[in-house]
Amino acid sequence: MKTLVSSLILAGAISLNAFSNPTNPAKKAITQTDVSRRLSSYITYPASLPKTPNGSVVMIQFKVGTDNRLRQLAVLSPDTKLNDDLVRQLTGRKLAMANANPDQVHTIRVHFQTD
Repeated sequence: MKTLVSSLILAGAISLNAFSNPTNPAKKAITQTDVSRRLSSYITYPASLPKTPNGSVVMIQFKVGTDNRLRQLAVLSPDTKLNDDLVRQLTGRKLAMANANPDQVHTIRVHFQTD
């Protein structure tokens, strides 16, 4: 009887331990640097952006919808050609973010380097 009880206790302890340390942890929050890198991978160097030795920085504002698509894109630049080009390149793109709030406005710096 003692062997049966101790076996049941051991089996219960093992099964509880298996559930206390899940193999698929929750998604970590994405940092601004990660978002900037992901957005940069979607964009080619705009022809309207002047090439400088140190590269250029462009500010982009957007919201992420419930379907993870970029919404309400705005490029914070006085150059309308640059704005239109970047908005065209980013429209409809997906950006997976953990616990994305569709009402939150994200402002990201995108760095363009010349080759």
